[in-house]
Amino acid sequence: MKKYFPIFLLIFVKIATAQNVGINVPNPDVNLTVLKDIRIDAENANNGTIDNSLRFGSDPSGEFIFSKRTAGGNQYGFDFFTAGFGRLTIANNGNIGAGVAVPEFKLSVQQSLQIDAEDSSNGHRKNSLLFGISYTGEYISSRRLSGGNQNGFDFYTANISRLTIGNNGNIAIGKNDVPPSAKLQLYKAGTYLKPEATNNHALEIKDTSIANNHVLYMGANAANGLSYIQAASNSGLWNLLLQGRAGDVYVGKDVQSNILVNGSVVVDNNFKNDGTLNYGLRFGAAGSGESIASNRKSGSINMDLIFIQEAA
Repeated sequence: MKKYFPIFLLIFVKIATAQNVGINVPNPDVNLTVLKDIRIDAENANNGTIDNSLRFGSDPSGEFIFSKRTAGGNQYGFDFFTAGFGRLTIANNGNIGAGVAVPEFKLSVQQSLQIDAEDSSNGHRKNSLLFGISYTGEYISSRRLSGGNQNGFDFYTANISRLTIGNNGNIAIGKNDVPPSAKLQLYKAGTYLKPEATNNHALEIKDTSIANNHVLYMGANAANGLSYIQAASNSGLWNLLLQGRAGDVYVGKDVQSNILVNGSVVVDNNFKNDGTLNYGLRFGAAGSGESIASNRKSGSINMDLIFIQEAA
């Protein structure tokens, strides 16, 4: 003889005096308490809408969570809605989207991403954008506290500041304790002695279009009390050309200055002097007319030195 048991004998459901409901829970302490799983949308009918979802509050406030089961869109992921709008998406592959329905990266953001909303960064790793594991020291910070490069950007590798962008738009390389005061500042001690054999310059400009790389080195060395510009190549030192817009080059303009030369000075390397002031060694202000020249034109007599003094 078959015996039929009421469903409440197969699944223990207890309704407490406070109207709490428990499924396989003898003494539920909230309105619904379940011992194990709850399955939502067992027939895989959700198509990306509020139907077959987990809802919060009374309609039409629009707070709900669903997992789209039909083809297309964020299938088999999670979508979080508030006020009826999708706010957060977790894709089936683990990608997360904020305002993005189908995120293609680990984190996809539709609008702004705010870091350090409380303005507490001191310009170091705290409240910054970090890369890799924490102890390698690659991060980007923006100091919000007073002092240093406040409200600028600082780029770190190996926990050392490498590049600074000031709030004024200026850029500094190698220092971040103050905002850069020029459009580009380089902080590095250069090594002047045989610089072509070192990699210790503030600035290096290299042309690699031919086998013998041509390089321009620039730097400043406080220990030797000098700043330098030097041209070099793989085969040693190279020619350095200084040329102004009108062909003139000024050294120490408007201040008393000396030029110290260790080696030769070549004047009129292209043999263009014809016995005049042009392509000579001039003295004084332009127009005063004191010059030493050497006539290099073809047919000149012995290419003698010519001392010229010409009234202004």
